[in-house]
Amino acid sequence: MNEGSKSSIIAPPRPPTGLPFFVAHTPSKENPQWHSLVDHTLGVAVRAREFAADLGYNAPAIAYYLGILHDLGKFTDKFQKYLRDNARADKLKQAGKYKEATAIRPRKGDAPHKQFGAHAAALLDPRYGKALWRLPLYGHHSQMKSGDGTHSGIQETFSDEEISEPDAMIRGLLSLSEAVDSRLKPEPPDLTEFSKALLFADAEGREMFVRLLYSCLTD
Repeated sequence: MNEGSKSSIIAPPRPPTGLPFFVAHTPSKENPQWHSLVDHTLGVAVRAREFAADLGYNAPAIAYYLGILHDLGKFTDKFQKYLRDNARADKLKQAGKYKEATAIRPRKGDAPHKQFGAHAAALLDPRYGKALWRLPLYGHHSQMKSGDGTHSGIQETFSDEEISEPDAMIRGLLSLSEAVDSRLKPEPPDLTEFSKALLFADAEGREMFVRLLYSCLTD
C-alpha cells in the first residue's frame, strides 16, 4: 500500500476515553451492556416509521427523519462523558463505595441533548423544520411545547452552555454522526403531499398531525 492510499483511509471518530463506542444508555440490571447510540437511533427511527404507517401525508418518512435526529445531541463529548461518569458511579455504588459514587456522579440534566436535534431540524428545513418538526424533537423526553416555548427552551440551553455559534455546532454534530455511521445522515423527506395538504389544513389539523408524529417517537 503506498502512502497516498494510506492517507486516504480515515478512521471513524472515537468517543471519549472509557467508552467502547458512542453510547445512548448506560448498563443496567435489565441490560448489563452499553447501548450503542447508532443502534438506538436506528431502532427509534424504524419504530417511528412503523407507527406512522397509517397517518398519510408521507408520515412514515417524516417520522423516520425525526427518529434519526432525535438523539443527535448525545454525540457531544459532554453527554458521552455524562453517561460514562454515571456508569462509573453506579459501579462504585454497587461496591458499597457510596461517598466515592456521589462525588463523581453528574447532576441529572447536566448534559442536555434534545435541544440539538430540534435545532438541527430547523437548520435543515427552515420552513417546516422550524415551525413543526422541532416541536416533537424538543419534547420527546417530556411533553411537546408551543413553538415559542420550544424556541425559548433551545435558546436558553445555548446560552447556559455558552454555545455562541449553534448552527456551526449542529453542523459539526451532523457530520460527526454521519462519519460514525452513514445511515445516520438525515435525509429530508418528500413533503410534496404534506405541503399540498397544508393549503387547506387549519392550525388544529397541523397540530394534531405533529402530535401524532410525536407519539411515534418512542425513545
